[in-house]
Amino acid sequence: MGRFNIFKNEDGVVDFCLSDGPVSFSFRDQKDIQAVKKNRQINFDLLNIDLSHSVFCQQVHGDNVHVVAAGDTGKGSESYESGIPETDALITNLPNICLALLVADCVPIIFYDKSQKVVGVAHAGWRGTMLNISGKTVQKMISEFGTDPKNILVGIGPSIGPDCFEVGDEVATAAKENMLEKFLIYKNDKIYFDLWEANKEQLVLSGIPPENIEISGICNHCSEDFFSFRRDKDPRRFVVGIMLRGEEKN
Repeated sequence: MGRFNIFKNEDGVVDFCLSDGPVSFSFRDQKDIQAVKKNRQINFDLLNIDLSHSVFCQQVHGDNVHVVAAGDTGKGSESYESGIPETDALITNLPNICLALLVADCVPIIFYDKSQKVVGVAHAGWRGTMLNISGKTVQKMISEFGTDPKNILVGIGPSIGPDCFEVGDEVATAAKENMLEKFLIYKNDKIYFDLWEANKEQLVLSGIPPENIEISGICNHCSEDFFSFRRDKDPRRFVVGIMLRGEEKN
């Protein structure tokens, strides 16, 4: 289990990054559904988080940001089909509801507004990055909860790093069209893209101070501690999430 240093001194919030053993946290394309349920239950119990109070979304590499309400509690915790549909980011100010993402190369980003007590998660693959999913998550926090970006702490989690994320013409063209060309890296007649720094810039442009953003720097493609679709060619996913602890809001 991993945590971000930037959240460790923050009371009332718990963040995590879990990749425990060979079993996936994702129901999708997983033959042994019961093994996934057991894996989720064991690990969430260790975090002292009620799995039935977690919320997962059906990630589609888009830019929809969903505001999690009390009625969403438990969605996606027991099946893929019950997750929030066509959504790649979740935000809430409700305590004791865990927002979770499943990843295996794409960038998981978690947010904490320490003033308004709002948390969020965003799934930023290259398509989501081109759509500025991280910046749109910040804007949703502002419009829904009156968040001041200066009060947001951000963790950019384990994901494919710039030395491993080789891309083709489609990504290179999209980067140029979305003013992200400077994050393309040309070496050895190949093209790579820096998802970490691209998302950090989008967050900074949204008003978050650079010192409030922590990049884990862990490339899951290189690390044996995390699943990687590119490396393993299978559907296993690890889980990243955040939750406010506290009294229930009326």
